[in-house]
Amino acid sequence: MHTRPHYRHHVVVIPKRHVESLLTLGDEDATLLLELLAAVREVAAEVVAAKGGAHIVTNLGDYQESKHLHFHVGANRD
Repeated sequence: MHTRPHYRHHVVVIPKRHVESLLTLGDEDATLLLELLAAVREVAAEVVAAKGGAHIVTNLGDYQESKHLHFHVGANRD
């Protein structure tokens, strides 16, 4: 769960290995990206099942406060 949630229900999915952002991924990171997206898909499915919908967001550049690749999965519905 996010420590400062933007959404009512806000989960952050983070790879264990440091990658600065989506833009810095290289061809050698294909497996990492597939594993990360599988985790995002799993979390998003749980949020959609519980809340009826979900947002999936990653920020880049000046919008990326934490310089470690991560995806936000959120829903504002109760």
